[in-house]
Amino acid sequence: MVDGQRQFVGNSARDAQDAIREAAHRAKTQISITAETPSKNDAGRFEVRVGDVAGIADQEPADVWMAVTEDGLETAVKAGENAGRNLRHAAILRTLHKIGAVPARGSSPFVLNQQVKFKSNWKRENLRIVVFVQERKSLRILGAASARVAG
Repeated sequence: MVDGQRQFVGNSARDAQDAIREAAHRAKTQISITAETPSKNDAGRFEVRVGDVAGIADQEPADVWMAVTEDGLETAVKAGENAGRNLRHAAILRTLHKIGAVPARGSSPFVLNQQVKFKSNWKRENLRIVVFVQERKSLRILGAASARVAG
């Protein structure tokens, strides 16, 4: 799935390249994520700046979502077709929360300040904050950004 709009079979490299190329030519909402304070304990504060929302459809509001992902996780498979294999995972979703909304007619740039709680078993060095703006009805992604969690 690319930008919440175009899907294809995962082993079709040509379809993937075409979808990514198309998406790259569409205007995107600019988003920046900044850690407000070093996150040394179980929480961090982040400033999220959302620019002019690009390409929002008339009469369709959009939501601003924040995710925490963790890389570097592995699973030792004990049974089934992958028995005995060690599978490495990329960008495991730890949390996903709606942190804001954009009205149907779009908006001017705005700033959100968010506190994120981290569980003690999450490895800080492998965590990322991901923010994206998504139209509510069509599910089209209007912009996205990610940043590593410091600490």
